[in-house]
Amino acid sequence: MKGGLDTVRTIIQALTAKVKAENFCTTDGISYLKAKHLPLLNYCQSLVYYLLQKAKGLSIQGHPVVQSLVEIRLYLEKIRPIDKKLQYQIQKLRMVTTTPEEKSGSSEIEADTT
Repeated sequence: MKGGLDTVRTIIQALTAKVKAENFCTTDGISYLKAKHLPLLNYCQSLVYYLLQKAKGLSIQGHPVVQSLVEIRLYLEKIRPIDKKLQYQIQKLRMVTTTPEEKSGSSEIEADTT
C-alpha cells in the first residue's frame, strides 16, 4: 500500500510542479486532480488507521473512521464517470511528465491506475 501511495504522490507532485511552472495550459484541469488526490490520501490514511485498530483487536463499531471511509468511498464512486471521461487526458499528461527511465516501468503503473 505504501508503494502505491508513494507512486501516486510522485506522479501528482510532478504534474503539479509542471503546472505551477506554467509548462501546461491547464486552468481547470489541475483542480480536478487536486480534488481527487486529497481524498485518495485521506482514504488511505483512514484505511491504515482502521486496519491498525482491527489488528489491535479494538472495536471499531460506531468509530468515526468508519463513517469517514464510507463518505470518501461514496465520493470516489461518484467521480468515477468523470475519471473515465478524462482518462485519456490524464494518461497523456502522465506520459509527458515521466522520464525515459520511468517509461520502461510505466506499463506496470498503468495497470495499477486502470
